[in-house]
Formats: sequence, C-alpha cells, structure tokens
Amino acid sequence: MSRSCSLLVLVFLVSIAFAQVPRKISFQGVLTDTVGNPRPDGTYSLTFRIYDASSGNPPLWTEARTVSVKRGLLSVLLGETTPIPESVKFDRPYWLGIQLGSSAELSPRTELTAVGYSFRSVRADTAQFAKEIAPGTVVRVVNGITDEVTLVPGSNVSINAIGNTLRISAGVAGGSLRFPLADTSASDEAVLALTNTGYGGAISGESKQGGIGVSGQSNYVAVSGYSTGATGVQGGGPTRGVYGLSDLGTGVDGGHTLQTGTSPGVHGWSASQQAGAVGVLGEITSSSPGVFSVAVKGLNKGTDASGVGVWGEQTGSGYGVYGVTSGTDGRGVYGVATANSGSNYGVYGETTSGTGGTGVYGVARGSGLHKGVHGEITGGIGFGVYSTGNMGASGTKPFRIDHPKDPTGKYLQHFSAESPDVLNMYTGNVVTDANGSATITLPDYFGEINKDPRYSLTVISVGGTDFVQAMVVQKIQNNRFVIRTSKPATEVSWEVKAVRNDLWVRTYGAPVQVEKLGLERGKYQHPELYGMPEEMGMNYRPEMGRRTPEPGPVGPTSPESKVKN
Repeated sequence: MSRSCSLLVLVFLVSIAFAQVPRKISFQGVLTDTVGNPRPDGTYSLTFRIYDASSGNPPLWTEARTVSVKRGLLSVLLGETTPIPESVKFDRPYWLGIQLGSSAELSPRTELTAVGYSFRSVRADTAQFAKEIAPGTVVRVVNGITDEVTLVPGSNVSINAIGNTLRISAGVAGGSLRFPLADTSASDEAVLALTNTGYGGAISGESKQGGIGVSGQSNYVAVSGYSTGATGVQGGGPTRGVYGLSDLGTGVDGGHTLQTGTSPGVHGWSASQQAGAVGVLGEITSSSPGVFSVAVKGLNKGTDASGVGVWGEQTGSGYGVYGVTSGTDGRGVYGVATANSGSNYGVYGETTSGTGGTGVYGVARGSGLHKGVHGEITGGIGFGVYSTGNMGASGTKPFRIDHPKDPTGKYLQHFSAESPDVLNMYTGNVVTDANGSATITLPDYFGEINKDPRYSLTVISVGGTDFVQAMVVQKIQNNRFVIRTSKPATEVSWEVKAVRNDLWVRTYGAPVQVEKLGLERGKYQHPELYGMPEEMGMNYRPEMGRRTPEPGPVGPTSPESKVKN
C-alpha cells in the first residue's frame, strides 16, 4: 500500500537494573514524506503497537503519543505512558506497527530484533541465574555477580588495567575486536547506538595507518552525532577531520536547532600558517557544471534586515571575502539583489577606518580596456555608478559613447572641464527688442545654490557688416539679469558660470590643496609618473595580483578510494 510517511534509522535501547527491569524501549527515527524528504518541524500524533505477527492478529500493546519532530528527527520512550505488559515476554518474534495521525498504519510492520529481547536479561539480575552462563558464552551484562570473572586475551589482543578501567586493544598484525553487528545488517535499527551522559564522547574512532576513524554508509544518514551543549560530530586527522560523501543528498550536514545561542551549524578551522590554508572548502568537481552551481552557498531565510547570507571576517590586513575566477568570462565576486522593491544591494561594502579605508575596492591589471569597478543600469533612469558625497579621479573623466560614424569599431569621448572652482554653468540665446534690451531669466533655484556669477556675451550677426556691442546692464537679481546691444533686434549667445553654494559645499567646502594623511602620506597615486617603483603606490597590494593557491590534489590514501567498497 502507498505510505503517507516513512520512518528510517530506528534505534532500540533497553536499560537493565538489578531486581527491576524497566519495560521501556527507546525509539529514534526519521519521519519523511513519500519521496524521502524530512517532515516539517512540529508535533505529530503517532500510535505505536506491538504484534506477534507480521500482519493480521490484534495488537498485544498500544500506546498513543504526541511526538516533537525537528528536521524529521524524533525520539520517544515507548512504554512511558502505557507500560509494556509482562505478557509480552520477548521470547518469540514480535513486530512494531506505527500509525501517523488518523491515516492507515504503515506497512509492512517493523520486526523487533535482538535488542528488544533483552527484556529476557531479567534472569541475569541475580547471581542465582548467573550460574547458567555456559563456558565460552559472551557476557554482555554483569549485575550482582559476586564470583570472579576472568577475561583471557586472544592472539594479539591485550588487556590492561588503568585504575578501575579495563582497556582491551588489538595490534595491527592479526588481532581485532569486533562488535556483534560489525558486518552487514538489514535491520531498521541502528547497528550501533551509544549514549554518554557525561562529558566524554559517545563514539571515538582512530586509525593509525591513514584510514578512516569512523565510517558509515547509508541511503539516508550514514553517521549522525547529536550534542545538547557541545559538538555533535568531531573529527581529526592529517588528511581530513570529517569526510562526508553522498550520491544525491548532503555529504556533511550540520545544524543549530535552538532559537537561542550563536554556535555555528558547521565550523571549519585551520591552524596552518602555510599559504593557501583553508578553514572550509566547497568544490564543484564537474568541468561542465549546471547554471548557478555553487561551491559554497550561504542562505539566510530571514524576512527583515537582520542576518547575513555569507559572512567573511579577517582580523589582520587580509580579506574578509576573497573571490577568484580564472575563466575568460568569469566573476571573482558576484552579487545580485532580486527584490522588485526596497533599497536592496547586489554588493554592499563598508569601512569604519579613520585612516583611509575603502568600502569597495576594484583593481584591473594588464593592458586593454579593463575596469576596476564596472556599474551598469539597464533602464534610462538611475545611475550605473553613483557617489553619495564627493567623487574623485586621478586621471581624466571622459564621457564615452559608440562613435556615431563607426559604432562597432570606435568610441567617441568628450572630457570634463577642470577648474579649481566648483562651478555651475547656464547658457542660452536671446534676441534683444527694438530698444536693444533683453531680460534673461535663470532657474528659480539659481540663487539658492550659486554665488559669484561670471557673465559671457557673444553677438551673433551672420552676414552683418556693423560692429555690434553687447553688455550686461543689470546683474542677476531675483534670478534674472538684463543685457543691451548697440543695435536693436540682435541675437546674443549668453553664458553664466557661478560658484556652487549649495548646502553640501557650504558645509564641507571644496578645498583645492589637500594634505595626504595616514597610509597615503609618503606615497604616490601613480609612482610610475615620477620614475618610482610600484611599491611606492598608495594602493599597492602585492597579494591582490596573485591567485590564492588551491588545496593539493587528493592522495591515493584519501577516503574517496575507501568509502565505497
């Protein structure tokens, strides 16, 4: 029958105490939909039943529970609200049925394996029954036995007493120590499940010969670690601390599930002082990846202005975020804002330095028409590059368009005029009246943003033979001025240049000579113009011109050759 959900990775643990065995089963699993995706976080109503047959027959025990699920994971102690009766003796096969809400019970039922039958260990609670242990039997639980228990090591196996602890270890050549389920298991239970209520680790694995300390392989979660206050999974080694491999899903998945705290879901770090050391590396190995394939991706699902998708930080003089591309049409760093409204930013840079920091720095090296920073606007309104405040340039400032006579082969450039004064310019043509007078009206805001106007008048007399004079007879008052010509009905071309006097200039001024400060002092903008080496440039950054070394190639002893056997 079709399932409305699935449960994977079932773990059964039974606690056994002298004289009284808790009739409870610790159950853990992953709740998924029909295609294998974890169910959304929340609470779910689950009903658990124990049967003595794989199908049919009435249940021997039933318990309805409300279970909390996070990222598909659930954990519940069966028998906590409805005790498992003594009549369920675990002396023959049993099956567990699970029902989600009011839907049909999942099919097929899950067969309980050997762990559940440890209820039978009640017979070992007393020394009386301990006498029944036959020679050669593996003793897993020893409670209340007053006689001696002798452990004899086998070939290449040593037993050492360290305080009150016995350490059993095996050498490299010939000896080994295996758990009962060290090989293949078809059970829905976890092959190995350990819980440590102290501060130590639940599972610790170490390989001395370049292998894998702990290895797991699964169609869903190969190795899962969970900690309520420290590290869920920790790995260390000369090659890889933690290595995860997945055919379809996530190779390594780390998460911070609480709504408080700042601990990272995944933390990568490196203590290496070698060039090119990497704390976290993401790699797309295909030479023909899909569109927008991402080696490292940061996603912030917040709907307000809080939080960051990707954060880079460097406490020295390096880079918080550094991007490199070696492709002919690549982009070292690419940012895009997709919202149709609001003041969003594709790339945002900021500096709080008081000695000449740079919010966004772009540099183009080599010959040709490179661009250190390129801004573009696809519509007719707005700005490709905009500066809130002063804008500066140490070279020329051209206006460039496709050449109207050769638009695909040439550019046409016109250049900005330079002046020690910050000037606004107004121009026009006017014809004087019969008395030789004309009043010229300037924009109504002229007096608010200008001072010290300068006037230029040019008489236009095409084909004329008379010498005509033109003069300003009344300076600008109320945004108007009056001119007069020595001959009536004369066309005059006029120009007014005025010093900017808006609020910005009044507040911050427009100094012509400025002292170099901080790191810029003693340096040149263009040292080559003065015959000086590039190291004397104020923006000299030798590391910007070289590519960060990539991590070395994967060696033959790395996990790729060993995980899939």
